[in-house]
Amino acid sequence: LNRRQSQIANSFKISFADGGGDAAVTDDLRFAGAIGVTGVPFVLANKRVAISGAQPEEAFRELLAIANSDLPAA
Repeated sequence: LNRRQSQIANSFKISFADGGGDAAVTDDLRFAGAIGVTGVPFVLANKRVAISGAQPEEAFRELLAIANSDLPAA
């Protein structure tokens, strides 16, 4: 690892050991459960449209187009 990568890794280790981020992870898990996430990969775009599982590139293009438009989410 280069110096910057080592600094990031050490910062992560310290934060993890101190319980840093626990509340954020708990919040994310609650949110995921509330919107019905049952597995990965799961992609949520603009908090309004999502796809689950391995998808072709075109599915992601459609996801982003809908998420960034005025179209209603399906």
